Amino acid sequence: EAMLNNPNSVMNGNINGYNNKFSLKAEFLSNETFLKYAMLYGTIYFLSRYSLNRYYNYSIRIDTDNISRKIVLITNAVVAIFKGHDCWNKPHKAILSPFTETLTENDINFVDIQKAFHFIMILLSYVGDKQVRNNKNITKKLSRLYNLISIGCIILIKKYKKIGGLYVYTTFWMQLSSFFMNSSNILKSLSLSTASNNYYAMMLQGSKSLSIIHALTMIYSRIYLFTKVIIPIIQGYYRN
Repeated sequence: EAMLNNPNSVMNGNINGYNNKFSLKAEFLSNETFLKYAMLYGTIYFLSRYSLNRYYNYSIRIDTDNISRKIVLITNAVVAIFKGHDCWNKPHKAILSPFTETLTENDINFVDIQKAFHFIMILLSYVGDKQVRNNKNITKKLSRLYNLISIGCIILIKKYKKIGGLYVYTTFWMQLSSFFMNSSNILKSLSLSTASNNYYAMMLQGSKSLSIIHALTMIYSRIYLFTKVIIPIIQGYYRN
């Protein structure tokens, strides 16, 4: 009877004083940050694809869907870097987030932006040339599953007010390396379709340089995350 009368009881759908009932309207339909960035990513995709189709004539065949998708990935990387730049030198916030309920307003906006990104990537998996879709059917299905799991994890992070700092911290470093990787892939794809030898050499050299930066950034970020964040979290769980 005491549990039923307690508004913070688990039996009443509340854990630790927070309402953990899923609301489709609150998470998606009335979420201003989600809607704004979902429209941004969708607009960037269709504008870039339209521009590529107009610029390259039909004698030069390029995968405009793949390049436009990578432009969306680069855009999300830039947004994540600027939105999470204040946490890159604050590993203590990421370390404490699994143990304490620390989810600031900036963290909530950050995870909402990533939720919009994963939602758009699910929609874009249904877009593209029919032949390309058939050839990459399994890859598209795995991509949809990954993005659905990511959206579910983000909703859980918001509901239980934990791991938000760790999510922002790891996403910042991974998006930083993703920026260089996708930029390299775009330059490599465009270099194969250019008719000018000068542009071809310049794009190919730029692609190689960005690939090297991506490799160095990825190695450094993974080592930094493991030594500065993951090991202290494991030690904290072990002590507790």
